[in-house]
Order: sequence, then C-alpha cells, then structure tokens
Amino acid sequence: MKLFSELDSEARNLRRKVYLFLLTAALLGLVTLIAVAARQGVFTQTIPIHFFAESAQEISKGMAVKVIGFKIGKVDQVVIEPDNRIKVRIMINDDYAHLIPRDSVARVTKEGLIGASVIEIQPGHDKTRPVAADDVLSFERDSGLGEIAKKLTDQIIPILHDVKQITASINDPDGDVKVAVHNISQATVAMRASSQELQQLLHQGNQKVDAISSQVSGVLEKTDQNMALVKKNLTTLDSALPALAQKADGTLENVRRMSQEGADKVPGLLRDGRAAASDARDIVSGAKKTWPIRTLLDQPESGPAPIDSYVPSPAKLR
Repeated sequence: MKLFSELDSEARNLRRKVYLFLLTAALLGLVTLIAVAARQGVFTQTIPIHFFAESAQEISKGMAVKVIGFKIGKVDQVVIEPDNRIKVRIMINDDYAHLIPRDSVARVTKEGLIGASVIEIQPGHDKTRPVAADDVLSFERDSGLGEIAKKLTDQIIPILHDVKQITASINDPDGDVKVAVHNISQATVAMRASSQELQQLLHQGNQKVDAISSQVSGVLEKTDQNMALVKKNLTTLDSALPALAQKADGTLENVRRMSQEGADKVPGLLRDGRAAASDARDIVSGAKKTWPIRTLLDQPESGPAPIDSYVPSPAKLR
C-alpha cells in the first residue's frame, strides 16, 4: 500500500509539471501571437484608400506604404478590374491620415537603386482636405532600370551616330576638318611672319619715339628759356608802362595845344594867301598888256571862257 501511495504521489507531481509546462507554452504562444498581430497592425485602426494602375508589375500584397520615407501602412489587396485596370487597396494608419491630402499622388519606387519596391505617397498641396476612407489617389510609376536603360540607349545611339560621322569626316583627306587644319597651319605661318614684321615696326617706332622725345625735350627746354625771357621783358615793361603813359599824356597835351593854336592861325593865313594870289594875278594881267611882253605871247582864241577860269575878286574872297 505504501508503494502504491508513493507512485500515485509522483504521478500527480508529474502531471502538475506537465500542466504547468503546457500552460506556460500556451501563454508564450498567445503572447507571440499578440505581438505578431500588433506588428502586422491588427490592433491598429486603419482606413482603406485606393489607386488604379495600368499594370500590377512590382506591386504586391503586403508592400510597405510610405510618406517621405516613413512607413504608414501597407498594400492590402491587388485585384484586376473588368476594364483591365489594376485596383490596389492600401491600409493607412489612421494616426497619419491627416498628413495625406486628397490631391496626393501614389507612385511605385525602390528603396535605393536595387532595393525593395514600395508605395511612396507624395503629399499634395491642399492641406485642408485630408484623405478619408475609400478615397482614390492619383498614381504614377517611376521609371525602372529597364526604362532608364532604354531612354539612355535612345539618347546615346544618335550621339554615337554623330561621333561616327565626325570621325569619318576627320579621316577624310578632302573633308572640312583636314582642310581647316591645313588652313590653320598656313595661317599660323603667316601670323609668325606678321608677328616678326610687327616686332620690327615696333622697334623702329620705339627708336623714332625716343628721337622725337629727345627733340621735344630740347624744344621744351628752349621754350622754357624763351618764356623766362618773355616773363622778364613783361616785368620790365610793366615797370616802364607807368612812366611811358605819363610821357604819352604830356605829349598828347602838347599836340592838343599846338592843334588849337594852329586852328586859330589858319583862317588868317588863308585870307592873306588869297589876297596875295589876287594881287599876283593883277600884276601878271597888267604885264601881259604891256607892249614888249604882249608881242611875245600868243593871242587867246575867241570863245566862251571855261567854267573853271573864273577867279573871284579879292573883295569876294574877303
């Protein structure tokens, strides 16, 4: 009996430990499940919004949704519509909905050059109208590596074609490049000759300028001497002018006095001269009438006397 009681006690202890282990494992599993659910946003309040794409390429369920690099939700559903458009539903954390205006744009991009694809929402400008449940955003797709490579190829091919043409033109002996290089070479030779001639002309010009400068210096020196002499003469003239002016004033006064005296004597002299002239004419006229002299003179022709032969009598002159 004692043995059975001991065995029964050990079995009960073992069952108790098993039950405790199972309970602990269940609690750990529940905690892990809750943590995973919380990580997946099960307990986070979200709102659904949509956008439509022309292709589901690089879009998949569970993709992260970010705003300016910060994760705010994930892609919840990707379905095809009857019009062959792709409808994408994303779940946004309600706490960040006010950061997304209704005019925002969703686009598919990559995290880095070769990173995972994400949905990046570019916020709009109308901050007064945040998104609400079931709103539809505009969608744009960033260029992938393939599209970028295609664009670069389309841009590089014409450049390579132009380079090929330029190379062919350079190698052509009669091409514009060869002709231009030949002309440049000839022009360079001509410029060298012109440069030498110009240097000679400049040298000769410098020599002539030096000679002219020396002559100008001599002329300027003589001019300075002449100016000094003129200055000296002007100084002497300035000192002599007062005396000369005084003498000139005295001379002018004497001339004026003599002119006045002459003016007083001239009328009497003129009267005396006219009287003497009248007496001389009377004497000559009487002499012509005397016998010896009258026979020696030619008789004047008869006729009217000339106008200028009239001589007034002394009485009229007086």
